[in-house]
Formats: sequence, structure tokens, C-alpha cells
Amino acid sequence: MSRTRIVFYAILAVFLAIIALSLALQVINESFIAQLYIASTVFAAGVLVLDLLGVLGGQHDAGGAGLDHGDLGPAGMDLGGHGGIDHLDTAFDDAGASLDHDGDGDHGDHGDGHASPVLSILAYLRMLVYFCLGFGPTGWVALLTGRSALVSLVLAIPVGVLATLAAQAAFRFQREDTDSTLARRDLQFKNATVLVGLDHATMGKVRVQVGMTVTEQFALAARPDVTFQKGDTVRIVRVSEDCVYVDR
Repeated sequence: MSRTRIVFYAILAVFLAIIALSLALQVINESFIAQLYIASTVFAAGVLVLDLLGVLGGQHDAGGAGLDHGDLGPAGMDLGGHGGIDHLDTAFDDAGASLDHDGDGDHGDHGDGHASPVLSILAYLRMLVYFCLGFGPTGWVALLTGRSALVSLVLAIPVGVLATLAAQAAFRFQREDTDSTLARRDLQFKNATVLVGLDHATMGKVRVQVGMTVTEQFALAARPDVTFQKGDTVRIVRVSEDCVYVDR
């Protein structure tokens, strides 16, 4: 399991454990749990509606480099925008790329310092949308059908996790099914240019060319004692589902 997923599920587990404990100690009541389910449902459904309306799915040049529509994004995303919820991943990737593009002027160095943590936040936000898509409606229906708040949590949490895993698996399958020009394994041992500064703990972004295809990838440093700045040339030494790992 990637570090992004481990951190996401760890934070989620702590939050849900606090909710369950508070409910057991009667610090919060069933009304609060119902509001949590409703908020989760509205949040996930709202993002999906905006996506279906095209608000989040604009076809932008991710880094001003004229990328192919078949380019791969992080976590197995297909940046070609094949419709449906896939636009959601594209939109989050475009948002991170636009931060880099906006920092290309006189304040470029300052922009890099702030863009990297935002890229990491976007990855967690993407997973949160998928989790809420399963968690909110399941818990809400459980309460409406007469189940207790604790029982509704027991039902809603695994459905939310399964929704997250299913969405990620669907995007990996779609990428493998639709993109025959470049597989993630083709990125290994290729040279890349840093677009957003990065280190071992802070995610950045790199651009790599494989044959005639140019792709931008989220990236982390492979070793904890190195830092890469915008414009540095690096080498991709390992490829995961969420990002690539680079070294000198």
C-alpha cells in the first residue's frame, strides 16, 4: 500500500474512532451522526454533479507543454478525460499543475514552496470524495431504516473504504485499457525535469518524455537526505500507483 493511502486511512481511522467513542460515551448523539452522513452525501454528490456538468473537467494543458491526451497522471489517472467521474481526477491534477504554472514568473521560487504540499492535499481530497460517496448514503439509509447510530457506523465505514478502493481500481483498469502508448513501468529509469520542488516527505511534480509522449507525474525523492528544486534533472528510480520516486 502506498504512503498516501496509509496516511489517509490512518487519519480516517483516528477520526472515526473518536466519533465512535464519543457516541458510546454519549458526548454526541444520533442527530450529530445523521448530520455527518448528510454532509458526507451532499459533499460527494455535489462534487460529482459539478463534474458531470463539466465545471471540474475542463480540458486544460496541464503544464503548458502541449501534453498528449493519453498522458498518465498520478495514481493511475487517465488525463484524456474519457468522461464520468474520471474528470474529477483530471481536475485535481490540473489544479496542482496550474499552481506550478502560476509560479513561473518573478515569484517562481516562492510558488514552488507552497505548491508541493497542496499537491499532496489534492490526493487526499480525491480519496475523501470516494470515501464519502459510500460512507454518507450508507449510514444515512441505515439510520432511516431504524438501525442505531453505532450499527450505522459499522455498516457505513467498510462501504466507504470499498468505494475508495473500487474507484481507484476502476481508474487503473481504465488507464490500462485505454492507454496503449505508455505504461507506468515505461517511466522507470527515465530522466525527468522537476516542475514543482520536492523531497522525501513533500510531494512535487516532474515532467518526463518517453519516446514521443510527454507526461507529468507526482513525485517524491527516493532518499530522505535529498531535495530537488524546480528545473533540476532527476532520474526515476521507482514507480508506484500514486507517484514516481526520483534520485540524482
